[in-house]
Amino acid sequence: MKTFLICNAAELWKKETDLPSIPTFSQSLDSALGNDGIQLGSVTEMLGLPATGKTQLCLQLCASVQIPKVLGGLDAEALYVDTNTNFTLSRFREGRYVLKEKEALRRLHLVEAFGLEKFYNSRRDKG
Repeated sequence: MKTFLICNAAELWKKETDLPSIPTFSQSLDSALGNDGIQLGSVTEMLGLPATGKTQLCLQLCASVQIPKVLGGLDAEALYVDTNTNFTLSRFREGRYVLKEKEALRRLHLVEAFGLEKFYNSRRDKG
């Protein structure tokens, strides 16, 4: 049983940069992030005052990841981790998306986790 993996920094850099990004479809935001959107395989934390667009950006990314590859998306599913336990489906449904609403909702998964301990326990309980 393998308990750890040893790799050099060049291998790690290649692994990280070979992953696609979730496009924001905003050139200025992508430029500020330093790549083509939110990098897959990483954790991106957003902080800011209330009503500054954090939730809206996260919902947009949940929709953007579902866009077909031919249109610049990843044709994938989304996982929304709600650390404030205030996710409202109506906010996601308000968006204008490429997929039909029913399909977009089926491809959006939600985890309510207030705090790291609760998130860890919810993942452990599910197997």
